[in-house]
Amino acid sequence: MNKKIITSKEQLLNFLCENVWVKNLAIEEKLNVSLSVKTRLIEGTKKSMERANNCKSSEEIALFFFNALVSEPGKNHHENIKRYNLISFEDVREEFEKLCYGEDV
Repeated sequence: MNKKIITSKEQLLNFLCENVWVKNLAIEEKLNVSLSVKTRLIEGTKKSMERANNCKSSEEIALFFFNALVSEPGKNHHENIKRYNLISFEDVREEFEKLCYGEDV
C-alpha cells in the first residue's frame, strides 16, 4: 500500500500488543503441550514483539506487519499458531489497516 499512515508508532505498537502479543502470551502459558512447543511459541511471540519495537517509525511497523502477512516465513508462522488457536496478524488485519490509514481502507 502506498497510502500515508495516519497513526503514530506508539499507537500501532499498543494495538499489536493488546490485540495479539499479550493475548497470545496468556494463551501460550496455559497450553497443554510439551515444554519445547510452549517455549517455541512464546519465543516466537517475544521475537515478533522485539522486531516491531525495533522499528523506528509507524511506516516501518506497517511494513513489518504487512510483510509478515505475505512472506513465506510469515505464512508458515500463521499456520503454526492457528494450530494452537492463537491470534495471528491475519486475524487483526482489517482493524490494523483502519488504524493505519483511516476508515476508508
